[in-house]
Amino acid sequence: MIVAKEKPHELCNSCNELCEPRPELCSPCDELCKLHPMPTATRDADSFANEGDGLFYDDISTGDIFFAEGRVLKAISVYQQAIDLNPNNDLPYSRQAQLLVYHGAIGQALIQAEKAVLLNPTNPDNLATYCWALDWEGHYGKALQTCQCALEFEPNHVLSYAYLTEIYTDISIWDKATEMGEMALSLDPNHPDVQHNMGYLFQRQAQYEQATEHYEQAISLKPNQAWYYQSAGRNYFLWGKYDEAIKRFRRAIRLAPVNALNYDRLGWTYYSDGDPFRAIDALEQGIQADPYYARTWGRLATIYFQRQNYEQAINIFPKAIAVSEYEFLSKVRNIEITIQIQGKFGTERLPILVQLNYQHNKSEIVGYVIPHKSKRLNTVIAIPDKNRAPLEYYYTLGLVYTYLNPPECESAIPWLIKAVNKEPAAYNPAWHGFNTCPTNDIPLTPTATIEEP
Repeated sequence: MIVAKEKPHELCNSCNELCEPRPELCSPCDELCKLHPMPTATRDADSFANEGDGLFYDDISTGDIFFAEGRVLKAISVYQQAIDLNPNNDLPYSRQAQLLVYHGAIGQALIQAEKAVLLNPTNPDNLATYCWALDWEGHYGKALQTCQCALEFEPNHVLSYAYLTEIYTDISIWDKATEMGEMALSLDPNHPDVQHNMGYLFQRQAQYEQATEHYEQAISLKPNQAWYYQSAGRNYFLWGKYDEAIKRFRRAIRLAPVNALNYDRLGWTYYSDGDPFRAIDALEQGIQADPYYARTWGRLATIYFQRQNYEQAINIFPKAIAVSEYEFLSKVRNIEITIQIQGKFGTERLPILVQLNYQHNKSEIVGYVIPHKSKRLNTVIAIPDKNRAPLEYYYTLGLVYTYLNPPECESAIPWLIKAVNKEPAAYNPAWHGFNTCPTNDIPLTPTATIEEP
């Protein structure tokens, strides 16, 4: 039983009952207020359960609307509300995972996509989304298997073919990528992801004009999706059409103002087009939007270095390196502990090998630990400093100090040493820095990269 309220909600003047707790959805008021009446003490358990289902699907619908409007972060948040309401329904996990990929949160996307598959393993949409997240994580073989599994359940599943196009493009198997893309187009030429991934296929083959046709088609089909503008802008940049690239990146920023990648690409496009001042401005805005996006710091430092503003370069490069180190740690997915047997069998305690697994199928051996004689493992695992930032950050920072008048060798040498430890090959520019600032703390000669005949 539902007890009617005497006064309708102010947003639902035509309602006979108070429309709560979703007043923002009161359109049309009469129908929605019938679906979502105010809970009262006189309602039975089934009534509350029905209301919970109604709120759940309201959140799904609202998330879909936000996504259609290009409000990706808002949609992610609303899908989370749906998950909280019903954690055993696969639908919001799958929808949220897709948007997390668009947002660049690949680790989170993979977790949510996997949950959707575990809850409903025969749903092709779930499998396709998981396939896509695996592709972005760099697990190409498993991604291919997952999309092919989706096609076993639904042979004409469009998204699976679209994602297979992207996977085969990523691993440069062009004939299979083309086959999958053409199949997707034959099934649904009006699906924006189908058009987008065909654009990606042509872009990777440097066929920028053909890529543009598909990217622009994707934009026309879903004009509020920042991801499509970002991809189109990247294609125009590679094509050398900087004015068009700038337009697309600016539009992507308007749709996704907290995505630092768009600022990064806009800034580098300005710089490539000969406008360093706008480039610096765009990159600084990107840092404000997301101070943990490492490449924006690196681009900004590089521009200051190339413009011989060494003071600013010295200030910013260490920040770029620090953020890159943090970014690496954010990609660690799990710690695997395996037994490495050394010495004799018997009662001897065996050393334990600790290994990190992180993005793109990379792994890093941290070291060995010895378990306590009680067979308990009680230790602190320290991740060694292996200079995770791009090589050019280290040698450029070291070289900046050598270019000062007079050179500041005491500050230059540690960065130059880090650079040659990271890459000892002769082509590393760090070696030139030692001509100005010699030291005994480096290898005598750089490592040869070409063997003598």
